[in-house]
Amino acid sequence: MEVQAAYTAFSELLTQALEKIRKYLNSKKFKNLRENCNQALEQIKVDQTLDANKYFPIFKLALDSKNTKVLEHTLYYTQKLISHGFLTGNCDDNCQYSEPPQLISQRYPRKLIDAIVESVCSCVHERDDNVQLQVIKTILTIITSFNTEVHDRTLLEAFRACYHIHITSKNLVNQTTAKATLTQMLHFVFQRMESSSVGLNEESLNIVIKGIVRTMIDDVVLYDKKNDKNIPIRSVPYMLDPDDPSYKAIVQVEEINEDGIPAGKFGWCVVCRKAANFYCKDMREPVCSEACKKSNLRNYEKAELSLVGDEDNDYLFDAIITFRSICKLSLKELPTSMSSVTFRSKVLSLELILAVLDNPGPVFCTRKQFVEIIRGSLCESLMNNSISTDKTIFALSLSIFVALVNNFKDTLKTEIGIFMDNIFIKLLESENASYNQKLLVIEVFYRITQNPKTTLELFLNYDCDVEEKDIFGRMIDILGKIAVGRYKSSSNLQPQQELSLRSIALETVTNIMTVQVVWLEKENGYQNKNTEHMNSEELSDTVSDSGSEATNNFSIASDQFEKNKQLKSCLSRAVSKFNINPAQGIKFLDDNGYLNSNSPQEIATFLKLTPGIDKTMLGDYLGRDKDLNSQVLYEFIHLHSFQGIDLVEAIRIFLTSFRIPGEGQKIDKIMQTFAEKYYKDNPEKFSTADSVYVLSFAIMMLQTDLHNPANKNKMTLSGFIMINTGIDQGKDLDHKYLEEIYNNVKDHPFTLEEDEEARDKLEMAGLKKQELYAKESEKMLNKGHNMIKKARKSTVYHEATDIDYLKTMFNALWHPLLATFSIILEESDDPKFWRLCMQGYLACIKISCRFGMTLEIEIFLSSLAKFTSLIYLNNLITEKNIECVKLLLEIAKLEANCLKGSWVHVIKCLSKLDHLHLLNSGAEYDGPATELEIHVSESISAQISPDEIDYIFNMSAGLDDDNIVEFVSKLVEVSKEELWNEHPQTFCLQALVNVADVNMNRIRYVWSRLWTVLKEHFYKSGLHHNQFIAIFAVDSLKQLAIKFLQKEESTNFHFQKEFLYPFDLIFKQSQNAQVKELVVACMCTFVFTLVHNIHSGWHNIFEVFQTAAKYTSGSIPEQAFQAISMIIEKHLGLVSENIQELVNCLCLFTGNSNEIICIKSFDLMSKCIEEILNEKIQPGFLYTLISAIAGRVSDPREQIRLKALENLFGSLKRIDGKYNEEQWKVIYSGILLPIFDDFQYGSSSDKEWVHTTCQQTFKLVVQLLTESYNHLSFLIPDFLEMLGRGVSSLHEQLAKISILTIKSLAEASGANFNEIIWVCFLSKFEELLKITTPYELRDDLIEGKLTFDIALCLEKCIIQRQLIEACNDIGKKFVSKFPLEPSVKFISILEEVYNYSRNYDNNISHRTTLWQAGFLGDINTLPGLFNIEKESLSCILNYLFEFSTKDLTISEKIYTLSKILLTDIINKDQLGAERKQEITNLEPIIANQLLPGLSKNIKEAASKIGAQIVDLIVVDDLRIREEVRKFFKEYLLITR
Repeated sequence: MEVQAAYTAFSELLTQALEKIRKYLNSKKFKNLRENCNQALEQIKVDQTLDANKYFPIFKLALDSKNTKVLEHTLYYTQKLISHGFLTGNCDDNCQYSEPPQLISQRYPRKLIDAIVESVCSCVHERDDNVQLQVIKTILTIITSFNTEVHDRTLLEAFRACYHIHITSKNLVNQTTAKATLTQMLHFVFQRMESSSVGLNEESLNIVIKGIVRTMIDDVVLYDKKNDKNIPIRSVPYMLDPDDPSYKAIVQVEEINEDGIPAGKFGWCVVCRKAANFYCKDMREPVCSEACKKSNLRNYEKAELSLVGDEDNDYLFDAIITFRSICKLSLKELPTSMSSVTFRSKVLSLELILAVLDNPGPVFCTRKQFVEIIRGSLCESLMNNSISTDKTIFALSLSIFVALVNNFKDTLKTEIGIFMDNIFIKLLESENASYNQKLLVIEVFYRITQNPKTTLELFLNYDCDVEEKDIFGRMIDILGKIAVGRYKSSSNLQPQQELSLRSIALETVTNIMTVQVVWLEKENGYQNKNTEHMNSEELSDTVSDSGSEATNNFSIASDQFEKNKQLKSCLSRAVSKFNINPAQGIKFLDDNGYLNSNSPQEIATFLKLTPGIDKTMLGDYLGRDKDLNSQVLYEFIHLHSFQGIDLVEAIRIFLTSFRIPGEGQKIDKIMQTFAEKYYKDNPEKFSTADSVYVLSFAIMMLQTDLHNPANKNKMTLSGFIMINTGIDQGKDLDHKYLEEIYNNVKDHPFTLEEDEEARDKLEMAGLKKQELYAKESEKMLNKGHNMIKKARKSTVYHEATDIDYLKTMFNALWHPLLATFSIILEESDDPKFWRLCMQGYLACIKISCRFGMTLEIEIFLSSLAKFTSLIYLNNLITEKNIECVKLLLEIAKLEANCLKGSWVHVIKCLSKLDHLHLLNSGAEYDGPATELEIHVSESISAQISPDEIDYIFNMSAGLDDDNIVEFVSKLVEVSKEELWNEHPQTFCLQALVNVADVNMNRIRYVWSRLWTVLKEHFYKSGLHHNQFIAIFAVDSLKQLAIKFLQKEESTNFHFQKEFLYPFDLIFKQSQNAQVKELVVACMCTFVFTLVHNIHSGWHNIFEVFQTAAKYTSGSIPEQAFQAISMIIEKHLGLVSENIQELVNCLCLFTGNSNEIICIKSFDLMSKCIEEILNEKIQPGFLYTLISAIAGRVSDPREQIRLKALENLFGSLKRIDGKYNEEQWKVIYSGILLPIFDDFQYGSSSDKEWVHTTCQQTFKLVVQLLTESYNHLSFLIPDFLEMLGRGVSSLHEQLAKISILTIKSLAEASGANFNEIIWVCFLSKFEELLKITTPYELRDDLIEGKLTFDIALCLEKCIIQRQLIEACNDIGKKFVSKFPLEPSVKFISILEEVYNYSRNYDNNISHRTTLWQAGFLGDINTLPGLFNIEKESLSCILNYLFEFSTKDLTISEKIYTLSKILLTDIINKDQLGAERKQEITNLEPIIANQLLPGLSKNIKEAASKIGAQIVDLIVVDDLRIREEVRKFFKEYLLITR
């Protein structure tokens, strides 16, 4: 059925076509054609071939008829036959020609399809619209049909036909259809090429190579494991030798590969690396399965095709010639009066080029033929059309350029740079370019920079290439200037046009940064706020494998681009310095390590290759007469190559490098060096270098002579020939050659580009704008063509494979970006403009944050903060300002982890926002509020919620460790400004509390860093002069502390101590009582509510309580004491590590002015001592407690002193028996003894203390020593020593108490005293008696005046009497226990005292003299020592009589003393009244002590002093006489 349908269609189409031809060609002229039609109609009836090719000659004749109707129908049926596949043309040309047809191609033999296309295309000149439309349809069918193949010139003929119809037809439908057909045909040709061509399949090639290498390694590894070394190394040998059994042997070894898979018979599969038990016979490689074998074969096939290529591909050739033809069409120059045909031709060619370049396939992009066409014809065309004043052509040219940048930037690096620098940027800088041109150029920049990688690559390949200009930087700079309106604008621009230019320029600049940010955020591993930079190894995996044969693409480290950019910047600065002072410029490069200032080669290279050097300065430098300059000149000239170049052209090239100096010597020096180099490069042209030098100098003279306007007499040709006569070793140069030189210099003077530009400016002065642009564009065009011709064909193109390259770009461009955005944001009120600027700010800040560019973040953020107008509120807040505030908050949210020190700007704005919210809420504010602030507060509050502010601080919990410290530091910084302002605010202080709260769960190390910053600020805030601020700070600290103390603290950590430290500082340094009370209240709160959570914090609590204990009034000490009481009574075990501080607190509380607190403190101390004794507290603190109690014994308040004594000695009694001797000695010396410090050294003058506390203390000590004698007897000597110092103080009250205490101690414990203690007693009394003897009474007067202190003398007398009385009393009771030898010594001292006092009393004249001199002159009796005399006598007698039985010498002393005493009694009447009375007062001692004592050894006494005793009978004292009577009565009884 299908065949029958095809035959039916074949028959019908041919029949209808032939009938139409026969019908309309009815004239005799076409008789033969009609006959052919008739024959063909008959033949069709029996034709079963479905081949219409044999009938085409009839169609050709019909098409040649030029009959409109025939043409229309013939073309129609031709198109139908081709579309149905009946007419293919794939056979030899069977048409008849009057002349042999022209050879279409050397590549292809002529076929019928060529005749078909020629015949159809010949109809294009027909004016009928229907014919033209049918031609278009037929050609499209021919080209796009899969049954026909059109190549080479025939293909071009088809294109030309449609092209012709488009540009010549007046029918709009035909024009449009022709254009669409051309586009469709073009796409078909290139799609056919792409599908049929073999691309460079690097992947398959790499797979094959890796497989081969890996298999080789496997073979070596497996071979080493095999024992039999006679077998081949390869597991699968290349050749199988049937005669060698070793080739058939399979030796399997145990080995695993990199994936841990054991080896198979033949190792591991070359494809999947599994165990290989098979191998591929074709490729001789191990495989594991049939699938892997086929996969391996496919890879080999692809790799082979990739290497062989398809240079003979017909479709590729068709595409090449088609593209070349279109590019050449676009080269046609437009005449001045451009016709519509010419214009449409130009436009169509550009549109077709754009259609090809917009979406090129991989084959098109990688084939060098296309690249060469683009680099040649297309670039030339593009250069011509890019300066066109026609908007359409200009726009198309720019679009083509965009396509080239997007798709061929790697192969056209140099050309793209030339276009951008020499054409587009120049057009933007030009005052003569039109508005449309500028607008379209900016749009081109916008389109180019839509691709972030392309944008970055422009920067890397031009601005970071030392050999290229800073094209991208210049583009940013000029766009910025246009955006801000500060550029040389065209004078005829309308305001709206200028605004439009500024808008698109700003959009472009903003877009450049925003697309980079989008790319940045899409990069793997980049997370918005907390990401580390990916290193180059990680990013290297993302490098594209695509490349081109004509270019060298590779990736380098980002720091290398940074170095290149720095080098360019350094070279730029060096050039600037060189242009002012050459030596400084070279020194600058030397200092920065870029060249050696002593190396002529390096200096010359710098001067030759670095653009921008002032040619006048360069010429002057090269011509200087110094060794280094001469060497540089030599090296500079030798950097040129003059091989094969004519002398005049060589001089011209040489002189374009610098401006030759005006001095003859410098010119001579330079030309000599030039001549030497030229002769070296061209030795065949001249016989010597001298000849070159002379001729070169003559040429320079000719240049000056011919082109100097001041010279009227120009050098003639003959004159020039004459001055060069005989310069070639005496020979003349060829006159024709000299004439050529003369004409060349005359027609083309040597000139510098700078001079030409200056001359052009002078010439263009006064010209119209169009004329100015024409000249300017012509100059740009010529320069561009020259640059492209000289451009390097092979350049290194760097792909933006690493996002870190963006840092280098931003680092180089942020200055102009900031200038652009900030100026517009400040000056513009147009929302479109300032919103774009804000987008730019956001993008720049994001980039800065991504790369940790602290300085850039700081500058951009501070600039943005300024535009919020919050910091310095001088005007009403506009929508722009509010949007800036919102942007600032948005940045703070998005980039919180990157802002670091720049947080200060955000926080200041937040502070101001809070202030405005406060004003709007009607809350009280300590400061003036202006109408402006009130109005602004309403606007702000309506658009920005306070929740936005809170969110910033709450999100601080998400900041990383370093950034949270930075954030808090800046928050503290702003808080300081707030607090110490004229009108303090607490916003930041409260924010610090919130931030500290939400970040309290951070690791201890981080929290410690945070608190280091916070604690100082809270401490200083707590000392603020404003009470409200100080209380607020302390209360804030309290809130934080409660939350912090709720967290468990690990053992041996001290975070609580650090946290509570500010409380301690504030309390100690604050001058505000309420603040201090609040601090104590805080400490009490912690104790009462969190006592079980406190560990190291006890230190600070006790520090505060210690300070509080010193306060004399108010609730401060009371609160602290309550807390201390609670701790001791209920939680003493919790402060085991801080008992020392607790004890210190108690000690201080014992001295508080509040007696109740003091008394209770003693009770608490007693409780602590009890706990120590019960071993619940470390015993080491017992000493401290007792010492503290002892310290209060000297308190001026009697009640306190007594309470202290009670507790002290009560405690000492409790520890009796628990301390050893050494410990008691410590207690005595460290606790008891210090109580009497003042007493011991006689400095105490408080009689009340002496008579009450001191006496009571002595009493208690004596009681303690008595009760605990067995344990404490060793302390008695020390106690006596201390009492002795009290007596020695010669202070009457102290001495009296001391003496009484000594006496009391002896009386209480004397019965238990051992000999040692009594020796101490006697020694101490002996010492004290010596000290208290008033020896000064025996001194004579000096000039009638006393030489001693009367009061002191009297004190001695009184104290000595009391001492003797005490000795006497003690002796009476315990003398029998006294050791003999010390007692004898002591008696001697007593005798000295007695004798001294007796002698003084007997010396009445001396006593009278002293009395008269004022010694006790206020009494009526003479001053004497009778009381001492009497007491000492009594004491001596007691001691003598006690020891008389133990020592005979004692008895002699008794009788000696008795004689003296009795003699004085008997002879008293002979004395004066004063002395007589004193002797009389001694009579009781005679009666009560002496005579009874003598009676104990009456015989000896009678024999020794019996006569004196008898004389006593006459004494008036009855007691004496009675004793005498008893003596002799007893004596008589004994002697009977």
